[in-house]
Amino acid sequence: MTSLAGHTDIVENVAFAPDGRELLTGAVDGTTRLWDVSVEGGRDWLTVPGPSLRLGGVAFSPGGKRFAVPGDIRGVNIRDVETGAQVATLRGTDARITEMAFSPHGARLAAASGSGEPPPREADTTVPIWDVDTGELVLVLTGHRDQVNSVTFSPDGARLATGSYDGTVRVWDAATGEMLRTLDVGGGAYALGSLQTADFCWAGSAGSRGSSRCGMRRPSSEWAR
Repeated sequence: MTSLAGHTDIVENVAFAPDGRELLTGAVDGTTRLWDVSVEGGRDWLTVPGPSLRLGGVAFSPGGKRFAVPGDIRGVNIRDVETGAQVATLRGTDARITEMAFSPHGARLAAASGSGEPPPREADTTVPIWDVDTGELVLVLTGHRDQVNSVTFSPDGARLATGSYDGTVRVWDAATGEMLRTLDVGGGAYALGSLQTADFCWAGSAGSRGSSRCGMRRPSSEWAR
């Protein structure tokens, strides 16, 4: 087991590069660090300063050449993996970013949004989707009733699943923004996915003791019914 030392406050977000050789970490110390985990002990070879990432995920593009981090309380910055240089800024929404996911081909970026505060809270419940190359905000998905915790694309990029504190996982048409299916899973719901399989995995927690349950479902045509 390897422990990576360098951050000076809580690490809240991590993401592996597609080849598994690099690891991206975001911490409350206001930095994003890129690590080479292919060498013994790991090596911190790029640090990008910025605001606290308590509200925001980190994500690699499918090709592993770019990564996304929250630019400030609102908005997303796309950076080059080799240099850390900012290559694009995604704006057009007042949402506070809590999690992000690139589409399988890297053309679009979807973001979960919310307040990051415990209930009762006033949270943006939308899911903005951008064209990464142009920076255009192409879709804003609406339907959740509380903070959105997670986003994940299906393997072909045609569907998007989102999980929310409203206790639901929702499946959307990623091209049109149409809501195709709602799964009521209870508690704080998270939608997870893998680009290597055709499955979505969801998890929900509920109850005073924090009980949890999870399940898997294929994003087939029946999701549209």
